[in-house]
Amino acid sequence: MTQETLCFLLEPSEVAEVSLRRFTYVNGTPCTTWGHNATVALGQVEYPLSNDLEGDSTILVDRTDPRWPIACEHCGYSFLDTDEWQRNNHRMYRRADGTGGLTVLGQAPVGSMWYASWLKGLQGFRSPDGNILIVRTPGGDWVVDGPSTNGGGWTRTGTAPNVSVTPSIVIGSYHGFLTGGVLRSV
Repeated sequence: MTQETLCFLLEPSEVAEVSLRRFTYVNGTPCTTWGHNATVALGQVEYPLSNDLEGDSTILVDRTDPRWPIACEHCGYSFLDTDEWQRNNHRMYRRADGTGGLTVLGQAPVGSMWYASWLKGLQGFRSPDGNILIVRTPGGDWVVDGPSTNGGGWTRTGTAPNVSVTPSIVIGSYHGFLTGGVLRSV
């Protein structure tokens, strides 16, 4: 059965969601395949568009701050001082058509499109307008202007969100086309 999803463009806002994360790199832990993990959201801060780096600090948070996670959110493992400490700023995005609120890319729904300025200039990445387009599909994120596993890549025409791309895309168990801004499964 064919499934269709109308795509929409996300644009960066001048707001970031700030969080504190503790984690480990231990393989084979009882809760995940790569290690223990816990994150606490602190809220939102102003984040100028000129600040283009994820994880760049706009407020200082030291390790004595009581808001740091103390245990793994999956299994309860108590973090050691030697485990990883990470403060994250994740830029928030809004729909270019003005019909939605703010979201971080990790929580953007299927059909979301955004430009990945951080991928410009990487070998194998090319685009018709100098911007690297990413589309969230039911199978995961598709770097439209990035290299493909078969080496051929894709051809993109139109202006986001009303773009068409050839040939089709396969990500995980998802196989589909993007035509006129609509994802269509095969």
